[in-house]
Amino acid sequence: MLDCGMLKRAIEDLIASGLSEYDIADRVDASQPTINRIRNGKQNAGFDLGRRILALRDKRVAKEATA
Repeated sequence: MLDCGMLKRAIEDLIASGLSEYDIADRVDASQPTINRIRNGKQNAGFDLGRRILALRDKRVAKEATA
């Protein structure tokens, strides 16, 4: 199971990198309200969505590291 705190931090990292909740939602095939609820600890993400969020964060961090 994916840790809710880990996903909240991943979303915060993505927002800090310049993405909006709408951008994140679009890139992980979710709605902005879903991303907001996960970010605020009001909803757990399913396994697949959680993996997509973490993969986007990892991709974004790797891109920034090489820039």
